[in-house]
Amino acid sequence: MKVYVIGGQDLVQGFSLAGACGMVARTAADAERALAEALARPEVGLLLVGQSVAPHLGQRLEQLQEASFPLVLEVPETAQPSEARRTVRSFVRQAIGIEI
Repeated sequence: MKVYVIGGQDLVQGFSLAGACGMVARTAADAERALAEALARPEVGLLLVGQSVAPHLGQRLEQLQEASFPLVLEVPETAQPSEARRTVRSFVRQAIGIEI
């Protein structure tokens, strides 16, 4: 299972240091293109979408979050205020109900 990140440059670069693939998205067109690329890769099991990009994907993102695969999580970015600086671990726990 691979991790794919769509978001701002800091988010994508940060996760790339941990071995994740991703694409920087600044516009709605960038976000749609990145989403299409991520979904075309069968090895992607976890899709992380930055809060700055999520509004560009709208209802499509909501549909994906309800699907069983890949697991799609919206994560905070450094430029965005977060819910008391939640961790990716807490997002996974919320989304699938298990502790990692």
